[in-house]
Amino acid sequence: EQKLEPVPSRFNPPPPDSIRIRGTVPGRAFLTRGPVEAEGDAQGGPILWIPIFQRSDSIGVLGLGVKSHEEEVPSYATALGALIGAAVVGARRHSDVFEMSRGAGQLRLAAMMQWDLLPLSSYADTRVHVAGGLEPAYDIAGDTFDFAANDGQLDLSVFDAMGHGLGATLLTTLAVGAYRLGRRRGRSLPELAADIDLAVLYQGGGEAFVTGHLCTLDLQEGQLEWINAGHPLPVLIRNHASSEAAPVDPMLPFGLEGEPPQPARLGLEPGDILLFYSDGVADALSSAGEPFGLARLVDLAGRHYAAGATLSLGVRHILDDVLEHAGHRLRDDATLLAVRWLGRESL
Repeated sequence: EQKLEPVPSRFNPPPPDSIRIRGTVPGRAFLTRGPVEAEGDAQGGPILWIPIFQRSDSIGVLGLGVKSHEEEVPSYATALGALIGAAVVGARRHSDVFEMSRGAGQLRLAAMMQWDLLPLSSYADTRVHVAGGLEPAYDIAGDTFDFAANDGQLDLSVFDAMGHGLGATLLTTLAVGAYRLGRRRGRSLPELAADIDLAVLYQGGGEAFVTGHLCTLDLQEGQLEWINAGHPLPVLIRNHASSEAAPVDPMLPFGLEGEPPQPARLGLEPGDILLFYSDGVADALSSAGEPFGLARLVDLAGRHYAAGATLSLGVRHILDDVLEHAGHRLRDDATLLAVRWLGRESL
C-alpha cells in the first residue's frame, strides 16, 4: 500500500503516523498536485495540505494550519511547495534523513541501486507530459526507465533485465549508464542501441540480456522515432480509445549482439498518450493463476484517461489495479511510463 511517510523533526516530536495516499485528503493533494483544505480537529482550524514539488514531480505534502476562508493561502501554496521541494532536493546531497523517511534503511542492495537509478517520476512543460511508476517484485527484477527533456525533443527509454536480484540490477545499471552517456554525446538511436548492446554483452558474456525501448519525440512535430529491443509494444491512447501500437521490426535484446535497425516512426496527434510497460504488468498473476493480460491493460488505460485522470494519476491507478490483481505480491517488476504530446507550441 502506497503511503506518505513522516519526516522526523526536532521541532515536532514524535513524528505523526504514516498516511495512506488513496482515500485521504493529504493523498489527494499529493496525487492531484494542488492544495486541498481539510477540517482540523476540535482544538484547531482547517488544515491546508500543500504538495511539495521537485520541478513538476510531487515528492511529498506539507500540512499547514490556516484561518477559515483565507483566500490568499492557495495563491502562494504552489510557490511554497516548490521552494520546500528545492530545499529537500538540496538536502539529499548532504543528509540521509529524507531517504530514511522513504524507507531506504530497509532496502536490500539491489533495491537501493534500482531506486537511485530512476529519474523524476514525472515531468511537464507546454508540449509534453511524462509520468512513470515502478512496483518492484519481492525479488528485484531489473526494471527501470529514463527520460530527458532536451532542446526540442524528449528522449526516453525503458529497460527490463533478465533474472532477479543484484545481477539484474547490474545489467540495467550498465544499460542506463551507456544510454545516458551516449545520449549526452548526441549519439543516434542506432548508435545508442549498439553502445548499450556492447555494455550488456561485456557484463553478461552473451548469456544475459536486457529488453527495452529507445525513443526520441520531436516536441514540435509530434514525430516519435524508436527502436524496440525485444520489449512489449506500447499502448496508444487516442481520442479516448486505446489499442496496442502498430508492430515494428525489433532487434535482439541488448547483450545478444543484435544489429540495430533503422528507427521506426510514429506520428502522434495532439493529446495522444503512449503507455510503455514491462512484461511484469501483463504477466502479473492472481492467486488463481490468471494473468493480468494485455487486453485488461488496454481497457484500463483507455478508461482511466478517458475519465480525465492526470498522467501520473492514471499510472498510479493502473499499477494499483495490477497490485490488487496479484494480491499485492508481484513475481516480476511492474513498470509503466506514460507520455502525452500536447501539440505544437505557438511561435
